[in-house]
Formats: sequence, structure tokens, C-alpha cells
Amino acid sequence: MTVLDGGSGIKDLARKLDSNIVQMSMTYWPQEVAQILNHKVGFEHQLVNMPRSEIGDYLNAAMKSVPLADYLP
Repeated sequence: MTVLDGGSGIKDLARKLDSNIVQMSMTYWPQEVAQILNHKVGFEHQLVNMPRSEIGDYLNAAMKSVPLADYLP
């Protein structure tokens, strides 16, 4: 078990555990997840190297193809 000392935070704990913390409140969190997966397991995706200025339009277009109604009662 790892115990946080008074000056440490959750990101420090994640580093000690060779893990990552992604703040989903951040605008570009999907790209951060893709980059972490690319680094850790070789995951290949357009988001990994996509300029941030293009991510919003890319995600909006991609979400239109997701059949959300299939997953709702």
C-alpha cells in the first residue's frame, strides 16, 4: 500500500504506481488517453498526433456515427 504524505497528490501516487491520471474535465482528455495508450501499449489512433485545433471537429463527427439509441432502453 502506498500512503500519501502531506505534500503529495494523486498524480504523485499514480507516478509511483506507474499509472496515469486523466482529468476528464480537461478539454483534450480523449487525446491524452490515446497518447497514454500509444506510449504504454502501442495503440495507434488519429488522435495521438492530431493538432488540438482539429480535435473538437473530429470528435463531433465521430460521435454522429455512434448508434446511441441502440444502447438506450
